[in-house]
Amino acid sequence: MGKEKAKTRSQLMDELKLLRQRIAELELALESAGLGLWDHDFVTGKVIRNERWAEMLGYTLDELNSEVDIWKSLIHPDDLPLVNKIAKDHEAGRIPFFKVEHRLKTKSGEWKWILNWGKVVEREKDGRPLRAMGTHLDISERKQEEEKRLKLEAQVQQAQKFESLNVMAGSIAHHFNNLLMVVLGNLDLVLDSLPADSSSRQNIQNAEKAAKHAAELSNLMLTYVGQRKMDMQVTDISEIVEDMMGILELALSKKAVLRFNPASKPALFKGDTSQIRQVIINLVTNAAEAVGDTKGSIILSTGTMFCERHHFQPPFQKEDLPDGDYVYFQVSDTGCGMDKKTLNRVFDPFFTTRFPGRGLGMAVVLGIVRAHNGAILLDSQPGQGTTVKVLFRALESQEKIQKKITEPGFVDKWQGRGTVLMVDDEEMVLDVGKKMLTRLGFNAITTSNAREAIEICREQGPDIGCVFIDLTMPQMNGVELFHELRRIKKDIPIIISSGYTEEQTMSRFRDIRPEGFIQKPYHMKQLAAKMQMIMSSMA
Repeated sequence: MGKEKAKTRSQLMDELKLLRQRIAELELALESAGLGLWDHDFVTGKVIRNERWAEMLGYTLDELNSEVDIWKSLIHPDDLPLVNKIAKDHEAGRIPFFKVEHRLKTKSGEWKWILNWGKVVEREKDGRPLRAMGTHLDISERKQEEEKRLKLEAQVQQAQKFESLNVMAGSIAHHFNNLLMVVLGNLDLVLDSLPADSSSRQNIQNAEKAAKHAAELSNLMLTYVGQRKMDMQVTDISEIVEDMMGILELALSKKAVLRFNPASKPALFKGDTSQIRQVIINLVTNAAEAVGDTKGSIILSTGTMFCERHHFQPPFQKEDLPDGDYVYFQVSDTGCGMDKKTLNRVFDPFFTTRFPGRGLGMAVVLGIVRAHNGAILLDSQPGQGTTVKVLFRALESQEKIQKKITEPGFVDKWQGRGTVLMVDDEEMVLDVGKKMLTRLGFNAITTSNAREAIEICREQGPDIGCVFIDLTMPQMNGVELFHELRRIKKDIPIIISSGYTEEQTMSRFRDIRPEGFIQKPYHMKQLAAKMQMIMSSMA
């Protein structure tokens, strides 16, 4: 009997030794995996934790009490509702285990992302939890990488969308400008033929005004995709806003107040003043619509600030911007504000929360800012208004540069002479172009076929004084035709005409470039000025 007791005691010692060995192995496994261990007693409310649990947050075990509330007090307020819900669902037996990602506050005040996994391992007969165990895993690094990946994906998606819109907007603008060329050209010819006191003159001028507005809409599309040539000048952002205050006040209701807080010193940058004005008008108009007919205010501010890369919000800038000083103007309103979903779409073309058929305003803002290599910062909450801050690189030198404008003069009613060949695949464009050239004194030959244009130059080369070529044509485009005509007659002046911008068009020519460019739609005065410049240079 005594031997049996001794044997039992020996077995107990062996089992205790084995248990300690298993505990040591478990601790080693937890340590190797970087896991913090917790053991929650629901009856006493106490929690046992290992050293790793405390070390993740910069504490020692002695600095933390064993109450479960210490853990809850460290959870990020935004994450606490989700954590509580998942915990209650598991404790009630609705889900098999407790698993949630949430942030915990470290001893230094920073936030760490934790993967919290656990399970109730002991229950009462009625299902009430008695004991739960689980682990904490620091996933902060993984979360940072995931955030970087999501930002990169957003940038790639934005870039792809922008590229698609670039192609679409450029193509639409090109075809649109071809049609407007016909409309404006014919209106121009009619106006030129009418007597000054004609009763029809006002009607024709109204139609011309409407067509010009349509051309401006086409330019807005080109501006959005950065295809519109800019006139860059050194200017003070405060001066631009100051000069516009009278116009901007007209956009507001009588109940809204507009205030301007200018920079204390010159805030100089290099930009296209007319396009910057367009940005300011669009932003103030949007702010005015957000305030509506209620009492409210719109505050404009300008200044210079130092920005680091992390200040910028992709994808609301053209590319990664360097650290440095940036000139800014800011538009803040007390209007209705926007939710996150609306904020993500605010710069999409034709997206609007207002009236159907509108929505290019903010898209144009983004296009202009990107074209200036600037950035946009947005802050808005539903019911708390919106703040939009636009930033441009500040100039290192605070000295203004005066720009001298030299343009060729235009003599009204100027008349040319000689033969001009016009090549365009649009018959209506050829028709109005021929009439305009004829009105200016030229003998105009037109063709819609590039091959035929080559034959005409071979046969009548010495008589042709100038050639107009459309950029985009079937079978042979304007660039190819240009080089073919140069082989036939090296000194023949060639003007490229297109609905695309001059920068886009002329970039397609490398070593040898045409003598001129004229963008559709153009007026007879513009055509006369271009021909006068070409003829005088050849004289």
